[in-house]
Amino acid sequence: MFCHFFQTLNRSLALVLGDFNVDWLSNTVSRNKLIHWCADNNFEQLIKSPTRKGTNSLGQPTQSCLDLCFVRHVNKRILTSTFDLPFSDHNGISITIGRNNIKPQISTIKKWKFTPDLVALARDNPPQADDSISDVNILASVLSSWLSNINTLAQSTKRIRSPPSSNPWYSSELSTLRAHYTSLPHRAQRNRYRNEYVSKVRSAKRAYIRNLSAKNENRAE
Repeated sequence: MFCHFFQTLNRSLALVLGDFNVDWLSNTVSRNKLIHWCADNNFEQLIKSPTRKGTNSLGQPTQSCLDLCFVRHVNKRILTSTFDLPFSDHNGISITIGRNNIKPQISTIKKWKFTPDLVALARDNPPQADDSISDVNILASVLSSWLSNINTLAQSTKRIRSPPSSNPWYSSELSTLRAHYTSLPHRAQRNRYRNEYVSKVRSAKRAYIRNLSAKNENRAE
């Protein structure tokens, strides 16, 4: 399939468009294959409106979206439109590519710190309940309230600013792992490598947030 060949030519920025002879407006096997290919290779299909209008054998008007544009990009502003062509029953496709004004991302993180003073406070002020109370639900409510109060005292909230980049934590190792699993057939081995890829993506993102938070703390000191 051409799409599988094309995705190997460029690992980051890529664009392909034309008459794919697959109606994007219909739920067909061919369309679903293209949707899965987009998901596996980080492509997006931009043309959503009909690009060909005609009539069927019963004289009824028909419309389909056969002319497609698949793009894989980072921080690009891409505008598309369609227009009538005097020499074809298909519409033309217009594409404008520019730069996005990417703003720094603001993330809110929560931290918990059980200081010696807080531990001493918890020990000196254990949950209190009347000895006459035997209702388990009431006792559980008292304990939950006490734990919630300790949790509030230990918790702090911090807002951190990350650089204006879509995925600054995304490494070449992750890119290679993704290329490897997407090249495999849809079987157990592909699923295993895909799960490994997803796990490492989540770990990389968490590590990035932790490091960014630590840097901000050092600057504040």
